[in-house]
Amino acid sequence: MSIEKVRMYTKQFCGFCSATESICFNRNITIEKMDISERKNQFDLLEKYEKEHGYGKKPKTVPQIWILDSNETDWRYIGGYQEFASLFVPNRY
Repeated sequence: MSIEKVRMYTKQFCGFCSATESICFNRNITIEKMDISERKNQFDLLEKYEKEHGYGKKPKTVPQIWILDSNETDWRYIGGYQEFASLFVPNRY
């Protein structure tokens, strides 16, 4: 798997969001940060999250991460920091 881009829903002062950014930076992965303090990003996150988990479900933590592989055309939901980090270090979590 070759991750081309990461879309991360985040908020200020989020340690796991910063750790996700570090992983992306160290691996030269482009990252789109969507700050959920902006209302439009909140709605976007809820819409995408409900597609994955069902109507009425809401994420409880940030970051919430989607990836785009170099050989795919659609974003794929990964989860949070631990799920993302485990893509690079299997059996870590």
